[in-house]
Amino acid sequence: MVKLQQNIPNPEFQPGPNMKLYPTALQDELFDLLNLDIISNMPINTILENIESSNNIVFVRHLESKYNEYKLNVVKTEDYKKFQAATDQEEKLKLAEKLLWDFFQEVWIDYATDISEKWKEQWEELGRNYAELIAEKPNLFPTRIYVSPYLRTKKTCHYMLKYVEGLDLDIDMLIDQDNMTDMIIGKFQWKEVILKMDDRIRERDHGKNIAPTFLKKTIEWNSLENFGEDRLPYMQKQQLWYYTNPAGWESQVEVSQRMKSFLKSIKLKLLMDEMKGTKDKHSQILVISHHLAIISAVQSVFGGTFNTFFQLDKHWKPHNGSLTVLSQIPKTQSGQSDRIRVGGYNMMLK
Repeated sequence: MVKLQQNIPNPEFQPGPNMKLYPTALQDELFDLLNLDIISNMPINTILENIESSNNIVFVRHLESKYNEYKLNVVKTEDYKKFQAATDQEEKLKLAEKLLWDFFQEVWIDYATDISEKWKEQWEELGRNYAELIAEKPNLFPTRIYVSPYLRTKKTCHYMLKYVEGLDLDIDMLIDQDNMTDMIIGKFQWKEVILKMDDRIRERDHGKNIAPTFLKKTIEWNSLENFGEDRLPYMQKQQLWYYTNPAGWESQVEVSQRMKSFLKSIKLKLLMDEMKGTKDKHSQILVISHHLAIISAVQSVFGGTFNTFFQLDKHWKPHNGSLTVLSQIPKTQSGQSDRIRVGGYNMMLK
């Protein structure tokens, strides 16, 4: 039987006053899949409530990208070791240019960066575990699937849906550049399934700023991020949060704004479905996205500031292939209606 295993935050994680998880905000069918012993020991304020029903928006972070793989492997190369040891600036610049060339041979540009071949077993694990979950609980399969238009998210969605039995959806169109469309319509059992590309859930736009920091510093691709987060005083962190470079790099505030727009449109869609009487007992929405976008979505629910973002990004970053669940609760104990709460964060299907 498939279970959800919680990825625990680093010991340095400091939760804000509004950071609360509601594990039982998930519908009853998922309740037995949660490892409540682990969740109850998490260093945050976990609240257990009995919720009769909820609509769930399940965010999945893409599988490991070649960019992440590169960062792990480059430190083992002789060129990198020579670069780090070089004291002559001319020699250091030549080595940096060579390393930069090698980097772009592997990673190329951000939206076209592939998932790592090294972690192929990760593809299989996510796909087979998700298929097993759906086989056990078919009503958890979403009626709408939103995918970031980046290659690594499209491929993650492809492999996640690959083993689901009874799914009549042309998932090959996700990674076929010649036949790809903005929307794919299919069926799963009694449900119509809509798969849609959505630009609002893409990665933060780094412009030409995707090269590793150690190269950007040497080749003079400077930004506030080059100071390093650990050395940034409080006010400089604020600048990073709001900062937009003239070259077109996107600030984290802009990412948060488009994620809020996305969540508002999802809530409106759920409301319209309910008014039309077309809503299932529990609506399920699947979103394949990126870690900064997912943190922004969680942060918007918590009502946090840039400090909330930095805490999550540094000490509790969503793992590749992890699930984060936002649950729409019809009515809270205090009488508020249709509030979205964090039902689960950074969990792995095992």
